[in-house]
Amino acid sequence: MRPKDSRSVVSPAAWIACLAYFLRTQAQKVLFNTCRMYQEKVRHHTGEIQDLRGSMNQLIARLQEMEAMSDEPNMTPGNCWAFTGDRGQVTIRLAQKVYLFNITLQHIPKSISLSGSVDTAPKDFVIYGMESSPREEVFLGAFQFQPENTIQMFHLQNHPPRAFGAVKVKISSNWGNPRFTCLYRVRVHGSVTLPKETPN
Repeated sequence: MRPKDSRSVVSPAAWIACLAYFLRTQAQKVLFNTCRMYQEKVRHHTGEIQDLRGSMNQLIARLQEMEAMSDEPNMTPGNCWAFTGDRGQVTIRLAQKVYLFNITLQHIPKSISLSGSVDTAPKDFVIYGMESSPREEVFLGAFQFQPENTIQMFHLQNHPPRAFGAVKVKISSNWGNPRFTCLYRVRVHGSVTLPKETPN
């Protein structure tokens, strides 16, 4: 007859429970350490992002100040009034009624065009003086813009002895772009008082 073994026997279920407890505690330690390292990295990079954001805000503010100090408008490519196709019109309200003499159109030069072309420039256009009440359009001239000259002044063909509070620019063609036309800048020249002589 064999003597009984005094050593305790651990059941498989107990081993599994111990192993699960060990893995769970170790996993918690690893997860805790990983989270702490991640939080430190996030805190570090958050400071860098805030510094970068502050620098960007300062740069934007500086650019806005420079733009406000500049007498010339922003003539960067794409900063224009664009309309679909080659026909469109825009009405410009003036600060006060003006006796109109000339009108100036401006377009970007070919050297800074993103497409290397100025085919979006307006070509044939008509200028009207506008009366608000009653609404009336007075023909002032028909012209053609030449894109080789980025800034062109046009002498109005009709000089009625009356002041206008708005000007309509009606474009009937461009220089070949079938998709859209860009109007960058329009300047109106005139006088708030009736001139003694009609300007040439």
